Amino acid sequence: MTTYKLRVSGTSADFISEIDPHWPRCASGRCLTVDGWDNDAALTFDTEAEAETAARLAEEVEGFRIDVIEWPHPEDCADCSADDHHATPAEMERLTEAAEAMQDARQDR
Repeated sequence: MTTYKLRVSGTSADFISEIDPHWPRCASGRCLTVDGWDNDAALTFDTEAEAETAARLAEEVEGFRIDVIEWPHPEDCADCSADDHHATPAEMERLTEAAEAMQDARQDR
């Protein structure tokens, strides 16, 4: 099974661990990153489409390019550690809505 992670372009091992487009301390939101290819705190997406949506939002929030990286994942997800950060359907819905709202706002400018 292949999953996908978001790597900050131009870095060797900085991965997105959180995308918060509504962070109250900054109008554009914020993204957090973690270091390391095997860091379980990095967001993991089940489909490339989900990862692309999240990457676009992270680019809008932070202003830097995000690369979608294929990540091999064990067939039996029961082997995952409790710290693996799979994007849930609810999280994907929130990220998709935020990405669409940011894109609409940019088109209205």
